[in-house]
Amino acid sequence: MKRSHIIICLFAGACGLASAGTGWGTTIDDNYIGGIYTLIDEPQPPYDDIPTLYSESRDIISGGAPYDIQKMVVNIGTTITTIDVYTNYVNKVAFDENIEYGDLFLSNNGWNPYGDTTEDYYGNGEFWEFALVLANHSGTTTAGTASLYAITSTSEYILAENTGSSVYRAGQEVQFNTSGKNPLEDPSASNSWSVFSDGSGTGLHFTIGTSLLNLGTDDLGLRWAMTCANDIIEGSTPVPEPATMLLFGTGLGGLAGIGRRKRK
Repeated sequence: MKRSHIIICLFAGACGLASAGTGWGTTIDDNYIGGIYTLIDEPQPPYDDIPTLYSESRDIISGGAPYDIQKMVVNIGTTITTIDVYTNYVNKVAFDENIEYGDLFLSNNGWNPYGDTTEDYYGNGEFWEFALVLANHSGTTTAGTASLYAITSTSEYILAENTGSSVYRAGQEVQFNTSGKNPLEDPSASNSWSVFSDGSGTGLHFTIGTSLLNLGTDDLGLRWAMTCANDIIEGSTPVPEPATMLLFGTGLGGLAGIGRRKRK
């Protein structure tokens, strides 16, 4: 086979696998609702001193567009897995300095929410195997390191709470308590997060060493929310077979090698 034909075949294979991004790319749209109970800590007549519990089944429970999460784009590679959460809730300090960025929750044995997700909460929904914990949850920073932790109990979840905004989605896991826990480490990859902006919107970019996730044949489940959980995204993506990821890497590697030989 002529060299030009080899290049074309490798390029076509690599582009076919990378059409949705580097590695195995999948888009998860925000179709998750989450627990219907919203605690309003503002006195409501006729019981002026008793908070009122509202039952609301909707995507964004309060605040509208500033809290909106649109989608999540996941790319699973042989070495690095990246997750882009598209949300308006970046540079949030100008909006509500008491609400922080949440941690990223992951499951390597699929995603199993409760029912149609309108009544899903930490006690009946997916049990997450991992949490990618941000070193700094404050919106005053736009990038930083992150650490992956194994989750052994739902008691390690940090749940949404009232931080002064008066409205939040109760019973929703938003961060992870690292007390007494050691992070998982991958010498070949570093975990991180950053704020991004592209042609599709703004959001948070997460990077994880793929080997830490111990992926098998089950889907990879994911979840993210800000700490009031006014909007939440959950979903899953298929995990590519190792041969598929290797083929992708080999295709790009072959292109680079042929290009180098051709220039000699």
